[in-house]
Amino acid sequence: DAEVATEDNTSNGAAEDSYTGESLVEPTAPGRFKVVFQDTDLRLALWMLSTQGKRNIVAGKDITGSVTATFYHVTFEEALDAILRMNGYVFRQQDNFIYIYTPQQLADEMRATEELIVRAFRLYYVTAADAEALIAPALSEDGSVALTPAAGSGVAPDTISAGGNSYATGDVIVVRDYPTNLDIVAEIIEGIDVRPQQVLIEATILSAKLTEDNDLGVNFSTLSGIDFESLGSASTSVGNTTAGGLASTELKGVRAAGVRTGFDTISGGMT
Repeated sequence: DAEVATEDNTSNGAAEDSYTGESLVEPTAPGRFKVVFQDTDLRLALWMLSTQGKRNIVAGKDITGSVTATFYHVTFEEALDAILRMNGYVFRQQDNFIYIYTPQQLADEMRATEELIVRAFRLYYVTAADAEALIAPALSEDGSVALTPAAGSGVAPDTISAGGNSYATGDVIVVRDYPTNLDIVAEIIEGIDVRPQQVLIEATILSAKLTEDNDLGVNFSTLSGIDFESLGSASTSVGNTTAGGLASTELKGVRAAGVRTGFDTISGGMT
């Protein structure tokens, strides 16, 4: 709703809005004002706003500056915020009074009115040490953190202690800080202490059963590259462990423990 006048002291090109050379704060509607300042002392501008808006404004001696601006149809708060912001100040309302501060003064006063409180956060998926590092940026200068000790690991057998006090308890982090900082810490912990993603692995177990009906042995025709059955001659060097020597027609599927041949092989052996 607010408009700032251009350097020629006009706004929206309207002749009737030309600047007359006087500082002005006048009502234009219930709760709305026209504000005109030309290199006006900041303390005088605050006094004029206070008078026309019938509000109590308190400014310390260190609040100084000047204002050059023109606003139309603005509320009291909008005009006050604008002229303070251009001079680097802020305001805070308490009861029926409006106090003017520098940003640092306001931060110090708000901090002085807050009390340090303590909150405990139980962790389920993230360690206390990791959480401490992640919440550190959200703590104030007065904030502090306490952690549960990490669970003992790799405890060697010992006849004296044997790690009797090394309990694997859940992690807890205790934070002492101002309420505004603790709210930020709570949001951080809520975002990091989450269940990790899990991968589902399915396995199928196959059972193989062998009986006496299975033909077991070595197929030498495959191993040596020679078809013993097509050689057309008997070999007593290939024998069944129970039936003795076999004819060539019986060599198919033979179960044997050794092979000796009665025929010449080509140079280089059997391939």
